[in-house]
Amino acid sequence: MVYTYQLTFGNGTVSDYSGNYGTVSSTSTTMTTQDPYSIATVSGGLRSVVVSPSSVTPSGFAVKQGEEATWRQASSTQAVIDEIHVKNFTNSSTSGVNPNYKGKFLGVGETGTINPNTGMLTGLSYEKELGVNYLQILPMYDFASISDTGLATAAFPSVYNWGYDPLNYNVPEGAYATSVTNPNTRLNEMKTMIQAIHNQGMGVIMDVVYNHVYDQSTSSFERTQPGYYFRKSSTTGCGNDTATNHLMFRQFILNSIKYYTLNYGVDGFRFDIMASFDKDTINAVRSMLNTIDPHILTYGEGWYMGTDLPYGQQVDVSKAVHTPGVGYFNNGGRDTIQNFVAGDKNSSGLILSAIRGSGDGLMQYGTPTQAVNYVECHDGQTISDLEWLYNPYDLQETHVARSELASAINILAEGTTVMQNGQEFNMSRYVNVSGNPALSTIQQAKIESNNYTGLKSMADAQIELARNPYNGVVTLNNTKYFVGDESSNTNWDLASTYAEQVDFLKQLIQFKNDNPSFWPDDYSQIYNGTLIQPLRYDSGVVAYIMDNGVNKYLVIINASGGSLNFTANDTYYGNNLAGKSIMLSSDHSLASGTSLSNAWNLANYSLALIQLQ
Repeated sequence: MVYTYQLTFGNGTVSDYSGNYGTVSSTSTTMTTQDPYSIATVSGGLRSVVVSPSSVTPSGFAVKQGEEATWRQASSTQAVIDEIHVKNFTNSSTSGVNPNYKGKFLGVGETGTINPNTGMLTGLSYEKELGVNYLQILPMYDFASISDTGLATAAFPSVYNWGYDPLNYNVPEGAYATSVTNPNTRLNEMKTMIQAIHNQGMGVIMDVVYNHVYDQSTSSFERTQPGYYFRKSSTTGCGNDTATNHLMFRQFILNSIKYYTLNYGVDGFRFDIMASFDKDTINAVRSMLNTIDPHILTYGEGWYMGTDLPYGQQVDVSKAVHTPGVGYFNNGGRDTIQNFVAGDKNSSGLILSAIRGSGDGLMQYGTPTQAVNYVECHDGQTISDLEWLYNPYDLQETHVARSELASAINILAEGTTVMQNGQEFNMSRYVNVSGNPALSTIQQAKIESNNYTGLKSMADAQIELARNPYNGVVTLNNTKYFVGDESSNTNWDLASTYAEQVDFLKQLIQFKNDNPSFWPDDYSQIYNGTLIQPLRYDSGVVAYIMDNGVNKYLVIINASGGSLNFTANDTYYGNNLAGKSIMLSSDHSLASGTSLSNAWNLANYSLALIQLQ
């Protein structure tokens, strides 16, 4: 059954952001809208559909909670998460995905895909081999800025978007389905994808955007209860801010999250602009999920947004202790790692703080479980692109070493590890459009004209970069181009080009997964000196010991500007290395098992992991 609501407001109550909030007139107003609680719609999303449960339960699909959900980690500090976008992940010619499934839910769920150029695994099977245990998927509910047919139209000239412009929160995105003519298809195919990921032993984290909608005036919330669901001003830059502190919208959020948890088997939620939420709502979400399965993850963006909420109700990283069980993206750790590998030796001490979970002043977390560590994600430069910006004259081998070291430090840092698909093989978002010269040349000229002398700030970094913003438009020399697919599709060829780097980071992920020392839940385990013992953090060298009473590891990180040279039978800050050997190193001349009883060197921008006992 297809249906809409028609609502008549006798006093003409409307809400707008032009200064007449809650205007009342003597003229009645009638509005037609889809159901805000729709779980299925027709193509276009403006009419709701009633579906029977049996018609949206694909073969082999099962929702599991608690001990049955064996892919969920006991603590968020054990999570190693890869961020993907449904279309990017499957759409390129190198993906090996069934052509009918490229850019679709079913493409993400396909296993055994092979890059036709290299013969190497791609897609879901590649992620399994890499060792990540969760996939964080950019918005996959129904969003408004592209046609759900997946085809370009006059109204939707771009067919690419990240999805941060919600239309129907509880309906899967039609462009990711093989058909939009049958409303059931998108529900079944999203569930099939999630089941396929679970079958590989990985969880699914859903990126959700309850903090704003695509357009307030036409949203189903505004049309069913004008003014109620939105705040009187927008401080987030999204055009509108939902009123999470209004009880009906808080209940909607709770119901929506519960719906995806119980009907799709989602294993976690990443909240866009979480700082615009009120504390009671985000704590209510966590409390509700705890009753279903406390191992379901919750985390989000805690950047302070200056909301009109009372101070005690604001949710930003400075108040993380008031939202236990909820993680916050660690921008302090991100900036520190990026600058350290770019050559900022003065950040050596801060690097140790990042490694220790950023709870000793770098950030303001209550426990390491709240530190969500990353060095790149969808809405910024990749670490490879950023390091080219900072150091445009690097030799290729130096550039690769910087990027590899950044990822390695982030993996070993206490807290939740988040990566972006392609980070481990130096994905780039730079593109050459409409005959313009390669962007590296443009960057180099810009830097030279400014008499470049040191590291550029993140703000400056945006000025002359081709960057992939939310709608897939790249700005280059004041001209806009729709190049979302071109700049964002995963180039699986690079997994072969950077095979050594991929293999090292894969082994490092496995090492972290196998060693509880690297996922403590309490800062007391870190700061009382029994688990992490800092040895050195100066002049671009950071060394520390991880000691859990059974195993003892030495980690040496070198960004000093030159090699660290060790003699045979060397003692390093009281630790005799004679008879010890390299377990893992991003210096690929130091193979696993290399004896330290002989003279050895650790190259610049490299990490070595040594087992002491």
